[in-house]
Amino acid sequence: MTKCLLYLLLLLPIVSWADSIDVTAMSYNIRMNTPTDGPNAWPKRKEWVVDVITQSGAGIIGLQEVTPEQKKYLARAMKGYGNYGVGRDNGSNKGEHCLILYKESLYELLDSGTFWLSETPNVPGSKSWDAAITRIASWAKFREKASGREFYFYNTHFDHKGELARYQAMLVLKEHLYATAKGFRVIVAGDFNFRPDSKPYTLIDTDAGGPAMYDSYEKAIQKDGELTCCGFEVNGKPCSRIDYILVDYATSVKSYKVITESRNGHYPSDHLPVVCKLRF
Repeated sequence: MTKCLLYLLLLLPIVSWADSIDVTAMSYNIRMNTPTDGPNAWPKRKEWVVDVITQSGAGIIGLQEVTPEQKKYLARAMKGYGNYGVGRDNGSNKGEHCLILYKESLYELLDSGTFWLSETPNVPGSKSWDAAITRIASWAKFREKASGREFYFYNTHFDHKGELARYQAMLVLKEHLYATAKGFRVIVAGDFNFRPDSKPYTLIDTDAGGPAMYDSYEKAIQKDGELTCCGFEVNGKPCSRIDYILVDYATSVKSYKVITESRNGHYPSDHLPVVCKLRF
């Protein structure tokens, strides 16, 4: 009996490991396609952006500022990745997307949707408060093929001018998390356009409006870099941290990394991508 009990106890860590899954997630504002960027315009860096994404090892990716032509290129260039996203202007293909990419070999897309960061979240093209432009959040429900575990991934881009709009958008986002993803592990990626010392940031780690979450940077066991919004030119302006990956309380963050790859003194986007290795 004693030998059997000892054998069972030795198996416990193995069972615990088998019950957990690892997910590598990325958040990356790839900068819209606009000719005014000159030497940093999308046609001159699009292949580099694809290389950065694929070489990161991320299986789930949230991209912001994706225009329809960028989405079309990414869908063609990134073999083995599925995608979901709609244009913020009409809920179809007009305007910027908060595009979600995922490795089809690892994950099955079960459900998806988009809502507007406004007082009428289900009305395409809507905006409220002091928002300068229309803003959205897109979400997807995934099943990991190897384990059968299901989880939600959100991708969003908050307003760049409206302080009240950013605060209210955080509440709209959390309300959706509570209504749709309750009881599941959740990852939220995005360009939130607010810093850690801002009022909207304080809503992350509270149950106001919806479930409390963690800023992955604060929870990470290992950290490599922090700041994400730097402009195209290396050392061209002071960097700030406005891009985040948020996770629910039950998810552990094994590592947080900002990819700082540059060429000839320039980055592939005016934002740096964040990659987190998560376990839940």
